[in-house]
Amino acid sequence: MTAEEFSKALTFLGVAYNKEFTNEQAKIWYEFFKTTSEETFKKAIKRLIATNKFLPSIAEINQEIALIDNPHLGLNPLKEWEEVLRLIRQYGYYKQNEALAEMNLLTRNAVEQLGWSKLCMSEDIVWLKKEFIEIFKNKQQGIESLEMLAEPVMTMAELAEKAREYGNQETKLLEIAE
Repeated sequence: MTAEEFSKALTFLGVAYNKEFTNEQAKIWYEFFKTTSEETFKKAIKRLIATNKFLPSIAEINQEIALIDNPHLGLNPLKEWEEVLRLIRQYGYYKQNEALAEMNLLTRNAVEQLGWSKLCMSEDIVWLKKEFIEIFKNKQQGIESLEMLAEPVMTMAELAEKAREYGNQETKLLEIAE
């Protein structure tokens, strides 16, 4: 996203929350979102404006972007469990491949970890439901963490440069104050 596109989107966010961003704030925010597409960024801030009373943080916007880019992160484990039960009833023990083909990747991975035959043959469905949900949530959280860390926002050199810039500004402010 270009700086101009980002500026317009940030202005939209500011108007929604009655917040005026300074040039320094806008530069810092842009560092975090410059690799995000304009469309995704706008969609994320519109979703957050619709649901948040207060100005979202950079982390909240990043989380929303991750959900937009990876819809499977927003899946409900209970609904996915119900889908697994439906597929067990529909395909049974012998048609595992057909059932797995109808599942999304996260659900399929959780089912494969538990074992299709175990799911079909077990009499303790309550315990399997608990196991499935736990596995599903762990996989979901793992993928979310990977998505959040997929692209480094700043290299260590860029971060050190920013720290030096702020250090210099602080020194100048201290000199003025004296």
